[in-house]
Amino acid sequence: MYIVNQPVFSPSPSSQTGFMVLGALVLMCIAVPYILPIFIPLAFAFLHIQRLYVNTSREIKRLEATTRYLAALLAILFSISHAQLIMLS
Repeated sequence: MYIVNQPVFSPSPSSQTGFMVLGALVLMCIAVPYILPIFIPLAFAFLHIQRLYVNTSREIKRLEATTRYLAALLAILFSISHAQLIMLS
């Protein structure tokens, strides 16, 4: 006989935090309804800034990887040219 001690749905900590924030926003809108027109533009601004941040972060990581590759390549070329100068001396 097998006993399962795991819950059927176990949300990740980030989704759990998201649900808590969403619940707080719903309760705030129920308690103070005139706050809803303020939340709608804020939500759009948040999504826009989030999208901008994710795209910028992705580009920075790509550039960092490219510069690492180029730095390694330049180090190899420098050591080869330095070795050629030593052999010519």
